Amino acid sequence: SDLGAVYVTGINFSDQNSGRRILWGLSTETYQIVHIDDARNGKACDCICPGCRTPLIAAQGEKQTHHFRHAPDPETQESRPCANPDGIFETLTHLWAKQYIQKTKKLLLPGTYIARQADEDGCEYAPYERMPPKEVEFDRVDLEVGLDEFRPDCVAYIENKRLLIEVYVHHSVDDEKKAKVKKNKEPMVEICLNSPCIEGSEERIKELLAKPAQSRWIYHPSLDKYLDKAKLYFAEQRRSWEVEQQKLKQQKFKEQQALL
Repeated sequence: SDLGAVYVTGINFSDQNSGRRILWGLSTETYQIVHIDDARNGKACDCICPGCRTPLIAAQGEKQTHHFRHAPDPETQESRPCANPDGIFETLTHLWAKQYIQKTKKLLLPGTYIARQADEDGCEYAPYERMPPKEVEFDRVDLEVGLDEFRPDCVAYIENKRLLIEVYVHHSVDDEKKAKVKKNKEPMVEICLNSPCIEGSEERIKELLAKPAQSRWIYHPSLDKYLDKAKLYFAEQRRSWEVEQQKLKQQKFKEQQALL
């Protein structure tokens, strides 16, 4: 089933006062995403808003399109809008990706490579590639596992090895977490789903997770072993570039001499 567009006027997740409808809630029991058509009617839906985490009521009457609305304020009994409508997109996209990875136990890992920025004089470098993108299948995937110093979104296991997975919707992995991961020498990959044009649906998430460009290595232990080889690789590119530049200068000089 489709979440619908999750940006601009197609968001379909905010409160009734905005003229749009909340089609998805979070189960208070399982924290799974629940579509309005799969929920029980009224307060029996036992769902909360993905944005503000307050109770929802499933409105499944015959006159209006089925939707969730926020439960009235318990003190005043007045209707209330979502206190964090922007958080709806982030929460649903984040949860959908994590739960999809856990369900399928598969992920396309990005290739491993070492890159170098271009020099100020214009010399550009091709990356030192070690491994192309590869789909892997895990034995199991756990969500929100508390490690010693941080809590990754997913921890995937293959035999006696594990991979840390972060889903980037709003906050990318910061330098502090990168340092901790590198210190522990554990591989971590980050999946980027922060585009405002992403449509939040299971099929769309599946498509994005199948694209190598959507992910990057935060840390991969094997790359440390290849730094010296990468330096030689870049040095050779630099020498080739300098030779080519010298040839171009000589050619330009000959052309200028021919005009005299």
